[in-house]
Amino acid sequence: MPKGLPKVVKDCIDKCQACAVASVDVYNRPGPRFRTAQFIVLITMAWTALFHAVFYKRGKNPWHKKSGSTRYLRVDGEPKHWELMECIKQFYGSANPPERKNLEFLIGLRNKIEHRHLPELDASLYGECQASLMNLEDMLEAEFGAKYALNEQLAVALQFTRSVPKERRKAAKLTVSNAAKSIKDYVEKFRGGLSSAVLNSFSYSFNVYLVPKVSNRKELADVAVEF
Repeated sequence: MPKGLPKVVKDCIDKCQACAVASVDVYNRPGPRFRTAQFIVLITMAWTALFHAVFYKRGKNPWHKKSGSTRYLRVDGEPKHWELMECIKQFYGSANPPERKNLEFLIGLRNKIEHRHLPELDASLYGECQASLMNLEDMLEAEFGAKYALNEQLAVALQFTRSVPKERRKAAKLTVSNAAKSIKDYVEKFRGGLSSAVLNSFSYSFNVYLVPKVSNRKELADVAVEF
């Protein structure tokens, strides 16, 4: 870390990085489980730690104050830190960039799926999850330098299939229409309330096609996937 950076900032950055890597690990790990739910819990923890690091670096304590007082609230003797939604409000103010909308979407979704097992929604939510990770990487670099980037630790996940089997898609639709209607309604309502500029921004949702490409240059012969 740069000399002179307070320990509290270093600790927050370490927590941010650890949670971000863990979020990718649980999302990419093979096998049926709470893929999206676990990712969202961990990536929101990463974002919260990152915002705290930014605020501490700027000399601002990200702590709640008692109502009508300049004194801070405390829990078990420790100051009560801002949760992610409060960090968003403090950081962005009245601005509403795609990055903010992406986080607000994930926070609302986290509150909805906290106690539900909904793996059938994973594919449809990939774009927002990927964008959140990339946005975090961008802010981490912008605030603390490229040396703290995480992209060298991560890789594109390997897949067993080239597409989602028809029967799985059919089963997913049936499950979503019955057991997860409230989640589906939330996703559709949130997306429907966004402007086309935000909805189509890679900072809100990163959706791309991976297209097979034959390398025509010797130096790229060892590259399997290129963005």
